[in-house]
Amino acid sequence: MKKVMVCLFACLMTLAATECVNAQKVNFGVKAGLNLSTWSYDDASLRPGFHAGGFATVQFSRMFAVQPEVMYSMEGSAYEGELYALGVSWANAKVTSTVHKLNVPVMLQFTPISMLTIEAGPQFGFNLAVSHHIKSNIAGIVETERDVDVDKENYNMFEMGIAAGLKLNLTRNMAIGARYVYGISPIFDEGRLFSRQVTDAVHTSNIMVSLNFAF
Repeated sequence: MKKVMVCLFACLMTLAATECVNAQKVNFGVKAGLNLSTWSYDDASLRPGFHAGGFATVQFSRMFAVQPEVMYSMEGSAYEGELYALGVSWANAKVTSTVHKLNVPVMLQFTPISMLTIEAGPQFGFNLAVSHHIKSNIAGIVETERDVDVDKENYNMFEMGIAAGLKLNLTRNMAIGARYVYGISPIFDEGRLFSRQVTDAVHTSNIMVSLNFAF
């Protein structure tokens, strides 16, 4: 499956490069903003984070464009309740999970009117590091707080997702965008995350609000 995703990514990048040659106009820019992300297990809640990166808008006509992006993104999830992890029972645990990602979305954009852009496309994610911050009582007696780095063999480093959103074009150079991203491929396979509570594969989702500036 991973080989298929890598081949698809290579094909899309080749197609994008070819279309750039034939495009009427190419604009470069930067973007940054807020993440509200979570993972697909019971009682998971949103974890705030941020993203920042650059993009190239390949304009084919007044209404259609393709926008590949490269972004660093801090995402994750939050959980509160009983937890069994690392061979220890944690009572009233508060867990903040963090994943540092390099995301490469390739968005097809449609602009029906000058102020509004609708976009959708695939996102290729590379999970660079995953960690948990656990604050709890051990056996209901001793209060403790601990940071735990997750070994790379326990999570999937490559993640395929789909993204869709809207962008409000404030000026020719500045826009505010909102986007939803869902991970089709899991970040954790079955039984890899808090195994006693989470037995299914874990997928990511993220709501992004961005400020975009084109040069």
